[in-house]
Amino acid sequence: MCIIYYTVNPYSESDPKSFIVRVFKDEEGEARCLKTASFPVRRPDCLSKIINEANEFGRLSVKEMMDKAFT
Repeated sequence: MCIIYYTVNPYSESDPKSFIVRVFKDEEGEARCLKTASFPVRRPDCLSKIINEANEFGRLSVKEMMDKAFT
């Protein structure tokens, strides 16, 4: 059985310059990073928009990989 998941983390905790999305595949207790993407902060007052974009990318990437794994 495999688990595919993503994480969204700020590049800098105190003053985020970008948000990093990593997509992982965990098989038999060993996680591998399959994809990494960066979403730069274009406007500091619109952080939620960037976080939403990063999450959407993560969700779509996981869906795509799960479709491939289970077809």
